[in-house]
Amino acid sequence: MVLQVVVAPAQAQDSSHLGYFFQTGGAIKFSDADSKAPGYACCVVAADHYGIVVYSDLSSVYVAHTNKLLAAASKELKSPEVLDPATVCIAALAMPGVTALSLSADQLLLGCVAGSTVQVYSLPKLLHHQSDGPVHTLELGKKILQFSWCPNDVTTYLALTFDRVLVQGSLPVGFGPLADSVECACWSPDGQFVAYSSGNKLLVTAPDWRESAFTVAISPAEDEDGDGNFIVDSITWPAPNAIAASSLWHDSSNEDEPEGSDGYLLGITWTSWEGQPTAAPQGLKAMLTSYLTIQTLDEDPGCGTHEWPYLQHAYVPGWQLLVHGHRKSCDDHIRLMTFNDDEATALDQGETKLVAAVPTVDAGENFIVGMAVDFSDQESIPHPMDQEKPDVPASCILLVATLDGVLRLYRLANFQQLDAGLARQPAAVPDSLPPAFTTALAAAKVAQQVDEVAFNQRHQQQQQQPKSEEAAAAVALPSDDFDELDEDIEQQQQQQQQMPDGAGSDNDSTSAVG
Repeated sequence: MVLQVVVAPAQAQDSSHLGYFFQTGGAIKFSDADSKAPGYACCVVAADHYGIVVYSDLSSVYVAHTNKLLAAASKELKSPEVLDPATVCIAALAMPGVTALSLSADQLLLGCVAGSTVQVYSLPKLLHHQSDGPVHTLELGKKILQFSWCPNDVTTYLALTFDRVLVQGSLPVGFGPLADSVECACWSPDGQFVAYSSGNKLLVTAPDWRESAFTVAISPAEDEDGDGNFIVDSITWPAPNAIAASSLWHDSSNEDEPEGSDGYLLGITWTSWEGQPTAAPQGLKAMLTSYLTIQTLDEDPGCGTHEWPYLQHAYVPGWQLLVHGHRKSCDDHIRLMTFNDDEATALDQGETKLVAAVPTVDAGENFIVGMAVDFSDQESIPHPMDQEKPDVPASCILLVATLDGVLRLYRLANFQQLDAGLARQPAAVPDSLPPAFTTALAAAKVAQQVDEVAFNQRHQQQQQQPKSEEAAAAVALPSDDFDELDEDIEQQQQQQQQMPDGAGSDNDSTSAVG
């Protein structure tokens, strides 16, 4: 079932009328390394249960308490001096080229993506200084654009590869393709469903369904006309009945500038949905919340074309507030959108002193390459509009990674809600990973051993075959290969069933599917 929806302008409100405002918290720079993050980069995540930030500047990965970063942040916002990581960080991992970070649902597993590899770390091991090495390694065989853990299963993940194939995997089993020709993908908040875009279509499905629940073909407003195809390049599913997206025009015949200069931020909402295959949502809308200008290659040399998803975002559930920005836009870097009454509303930030400003750099513009939110700061904030009024209670810390290799911190609060803020005392990080992961890791080791045995057997068979190209072609795929693979899988499953609950350990391991 393909539903047709035309983008319509969203209602807009002034953010200051609702009380939202930002206050600059300072800037952190750990290295002078000149590394330009690609378009799909996601360089900062927050384990907000524990008040922990993880940040990559593409030379190293840094793990630190949010409040320590706030205390050490430089007030020189444009060009902060380099700070020694040892003074504020729990760990500084020498991992060049990490373009994406992802935390598991329990925020105890950290995935660090570099090229085709995901290094998986244990936050308890890092924070308690037990080990700074990965507990697992995933090798997907192709460069990874996106990686995200499932919100309700600490061992399951989605990954989008550079050839635009969406794969679903789990640590003990491996991975397989879910869809191709995919622009971007995300989990639903409860982890039951997957949404992805292909061209101008948004598809919603579940990993174990053979068909999508529904497909939405999104058309630009009638007065919007660009060259090429209208592409939904990025999506995020922050609330049960709401998806936020960014879109652009892409003209593959234009070799110099295939991406148009016009970009759009959208809020896609519905009033109800049964959550079943082929079931259409009720009250479906696609609202245009913001226009933006996409920079050219000359203006943004750190980002090529066709490197989406470009949307950067962080969600504040207590306010149903989405803080978001676009990797290739520098007009109003940080924007706000709310999802109330199953409808997206754009928040205009007219008061300059209330916005989160991103400084330009000496070479020109600056761009956002990561965004996250944490709630561990307890410090109240002076009222931004009237100093005689009571201080505003603390709520959030917005962490923004920018192209110039700086991590910027902003306090986000609401002066219309003076009774209580959203800030909370962070929980203590457990001493070790939960048994569910250690069991999965043990199963992953079994799967790895089975893969290695099967590979070695096939390699020996190939070595025994004639060397001529004709003979090699005739025996390259013997008819019983699939029977042998089935036997391997059956043996693996039997070994997993025989393992007691909680078996295994979180020692280093590697898994790959060839």
